[in-house]
Amino acid sequence: MKLLFRLTKYGWRHKRMMTAAYTTVAVATLLKLVIPLLIGTSIDQVLTNGDRDRLFLYAGAILLVSVVSGLVTYGQSYLIEAVSQRTAFDIRGDLFKKLQNMSFEFYDHYQTGNLMSRATGDVEAVRDFTTRGVLTVTTILFTFGVVSYFMLTTSLLLGIIAIAVIPPVSFMAIAMRRRFTRLWTDVHAETADMTTVLQENITGVKVVKSFGGQQHEQDKFSGIAEKVADGTYGAEMLSISRRSIMVFIFTALTGVVLWIGGTDVATGKMTAGELTTFVLYITLFMGPVRNISGLVKTFTRAHAAGKRLYEILDADSPVREKRRAKPIPRVRGAIAFEDVSLAYNGSGPALQNVDIAVEPGQLVAILGAPGSGKSSLVHLIPRFYDPTGGRITVDGTDLRNVKLASLRENIGIVLQDVFVFSGTIHDNIAYGRNDASDEDVERAAKIAQLHDHIMTLPLDYDTMVGERGVTLSGGQRQRLAIARTVLLDPPILILDDSTSSVDPQTEAQIQKALSELVKGRTTFVIAHRLSTIRQADMIIVLDHGQVVERGTHVELLARDGHYRRIHDVQLDKKAEPEPTGILVAGGSE
Repeated sequence: MKLLFRLTKYGWRHKRMMTAAYTTVAVATLLKLVIPLLIGTSIDQVLTNGDRDRLFLYAGAILLVSVVSGLVTYGQSYLIEAVSQRTAFDIRGDLFKKLQNMSFEFYDHYQTGNLMSRATGDVEAVRDFTTRGVLTVTTILFTFGVVSYFMLTTSLLLGIIAIAVIPPVSFMAIAMRRRFTRLWTDVHAETADMTTVLQENITGVKVVKSFGGQQHEQDKFSGIAEKVADGTYGAEMLSISRRSIMVFIFTALTGVVLWIGGTDVATGKMTAGELTTFVLYITLFMGPVRNISGLVKTFTRAHAAGKRLYEILDADSPVREKRRAKPIPRVRGAIAFEDVSLAYNGSGPALQNVDIAVEPGQLVAILGAPGSGKSSLVHLIPRFYDPTGGRITVDGTDLRNVKLASLRENIGIVLQDVFVFSGTIHDNIAYGRNDASDEDVERAAKIAQLHDHIMTLPLDYDTMVGERGVTLSGGQRQRLAIARTVLLDPPILILDDSTSSVDPQTEAQIQKALSELVKGRTTFVIAHRLSTIRQADMIIVLDHGQVVERGTHVELLARDGHYRRIHDVQLDKKAEPEPTGILVAGGSE
């Protein structure tokens, strides 16, 4: 219940509209109660007593009340839907904001499809509860209270008989709540798995088709989709069975009331109008009690969905900004790793006791086998992760003492796997610099050796690139990422050597663009080929998370260690002339 109370707070963020909705619920309920009274009175006055002059009066009154009731009900529906949509907007906004502020470590444990499912299906379940569900409770309680009063005052015996069905019906609803909760929890989890399979299949469609995996993917999706269908079917059938039992109970109740009430009418204890009014009250009474079934379903779905949402909303990011963190201006670019260690959650150490001091404007190349800790090292600089031991400073200031936004404004990253947003080339280059002029964007594209290609496109900079930049080649996406970083103009650069998988001509273009980019900046290069790092001021060789060698190209060759062995292996495999090193600043071969 505590979780459900937390969820209701979203609806009460809009107090005026919620108050108005509750008011319309009360007015609409009272108006519905007036109609049975008018019908019963008209039967006694007109049909029984023969006072037909009042027939049009009662008919007009019933028509007027019905029209007013319809208008109030419309207003109620409007207010409920308005609050409902605003509630969904608030929940999605909070969820999206939370996801934006979570560190990389958080995303290491959640699949994209799973998160998407929470932002769609789970939010809808909570939205339905926070407005319709909560208001339904109010309607049930209010209607039950008022109708019970009128029933008891009309006929004490029949009122007691009618009210007596509530305890068993309520007990049945409560008894089935646990089963509903389990069923809907499973359905939401399986829906998230299905969304993940769908998302992975769409994004990996080229791999699927290349390896003939269509049938395998179809079988996998069908399997999880069948579980979702079976789970939903089971929950719905449980709900339908309960509603059917309720219909039987109230039909039987109506029969009992007509039998006893008819006897009372025949003996003069009740009038025909009073019996008619009482039967109509039962009809009004049946609605809210029937809604108990749907209400239990709404509450259990909301509980299961809310639990999944608060798992995200209550999560603590391992990378947090201190309250007294201060923004930093443009930095000089001095970076120091002081006895830094890093261990990911549930795994062994990724880095161990790393000490590195980098001066402003230096080029640092990081070399090592896969899994040696290269990416882990550079991901600590923009605080995608925080070290589990030691500290990292920029211009002498601990990174944990500065505001994240100001830190990352000083860092540009060009990774091997470039992400391109759906949109225009202009918007992708200007990402992070929405205030950039067309001239700034064009200048950045020229430095990145991309301008000439853009001008061959039908709409040049306004050309749409498609999802994930599918209309661009790998080399063009790389140069677009370089242009994006040029426009940001950061004093610190992190580069993933991305030229090892492109053709020589494209590599030469990327090399030239990077040579322009690194000038005057502190640069960290994750290197895979020695041809790109010979001119580095410092080469760091990592092995199992430890710095095993450091120095210049010439110094490391002379030591006859790890670097020399890597160098000799690559020379033996070399089948084409090495291109001129892209990073030519700050050192000599």
